[in-house]
Amino acid sequence: MDRACKLKSMKGFAEHFKKECNGKYKELYEMPDPATFVFPPEGEKILTDFTKLIIIRIIKPDKLVPAMVRYVVTKLG
Repeated sequence: MDRACKLKSMKGFAEHFKKECNGKYKELYEMPDPATFVFPPEGEKILTDFTKLIIIRIIKPDKLVPAMVRYVVTKLG
């Protein structure tokens, strides 16, 4: 998480994550399928669809491939 938050596109996410780690992001961790996860409004402002994949990779690495497939289908059709 530390390395990811050093990316310019994720500026401010570390502070946001610290506030929400026992709330919404714990919910993401506990979900069997994160496809239906709704990021908190502050997270939506910071993250793009691609950087959301990075967060999923960090929190739920086993669900990265399905998330990437959804991303490609959504963006490329």
